[in-house]
Amino acid sequence: MTVIEKTQEKSGYTTLPGQIGCSTPGCFSDQITYPASMEQLEALIDLSENCEQSIVNNCNVNALTEFGWWEDRNGNNVTYWHGDKGENEVGCQCNDDETCITINDMEFYCNCDSRRDNVVDVGLLTSKTQLPVTKLYYGDSEARYSYIKYDLGNLICSGKSGSYPSQERDNQLYIQLKGEIGELEAQTENELNQVNTQLASHNQRLDDVQEVNYSFKYYPSSKEAVRQGTRVKFDTKVYGSGVDSTGLFTAPIGTF
Repeated sequence: MTVIEKTQEKSGYTTLPGQIGCSTPGCFSDQITYPASMEQLEALIDLSENCEQSIVNNCNVNALTEFGWWEDRNGNNVTYWHGDKGENEVGCQCNDDETCITINDMEFYCNCDSRRDNVVDVGLLTSKTQLPVTKLYYGDSEARYSYIKYDLGNLICSGKSGSYPSQERDNQLYIQLKGEIGELEAQTENELNQVNTQLASHNQRLDDVQEVNYSFKYYPSSKEAVRQGTRVKFDTKVYGSGVDSTGLFTAPIGTF
């Protein structure tokens, strides 16, 4: 859970009890600031699963609806005081629960709208697209004892809606490395297949070679005695005839 503390310019009262305030809608305002930039706050909200900011309005003869609203981080005026709604919707939590004060069957959007003494509207703002609250506006505090004591809570975010930037970088690096490894494996497999193909082709050629035995005999025409180291001239050579039972050609040792 992350808590971002807020600071506000004013005391938390639209006017001090016994003093006269302003009456027109939004005539009173209080600027809300945070120790982080809006860009940093938006990043936190985007990465968080839930974000919330409480608002308590203690009213004394002071209406909320049509007199008060809050400003979101985008500069829009938001007129509801509880939950996550469109910026132009109205009402407090009691309106959602159908528990707001009624007077003579007259229904109100907020307890404060009854303009009774010491009534309270408690809300929890949860819109991740609107938070945090950047400004509060009130009115209807002209009478001497008409005022609102307001209390805006800190911005609180919890959970995780996605990956942190460092995790995103790690995931991208993992995907990149996995892709490169896959390419290397595919290349290696392709090269291995080529080697296997060449080896299979070589083996096939070896299988196709048939062993052939040639037998032949030379019949010298010369009547000279054959001596070792004597060159013999042959006038005729006959292949494949006169082969003995061993199929071998034999001759005395020497040079022919």
